[in-house]
Amino acid sequence: MTAIEGNPVYDGFWHSTKRNRDMHEKTSIVTVLVPQVPDSLDFFREHKEAWMTALNYEELLIIVDEVRSI
Repeated sequence: MTAIEGNPVYDGFWHSTKRNRDMHEKTSIVTVLVPQVPDSLDFFREHKEAWMTALNYEELLIIVDEVRSI
């Protein structure tokens, strides 16, 4: 995992259908660099629900993007 020193904190606004109200929260972005193999994708798919439960999140956004080192 790569965490940037002084990682910016963003104001997040969204509508919760579960609570039927508008929500506001502070959020940060964490970058995780892993080998681009099927096992990596499987790992995140398999753990997403458990992380959402542990963190009490209604949704957890995981973005997968190709990275090439030059």
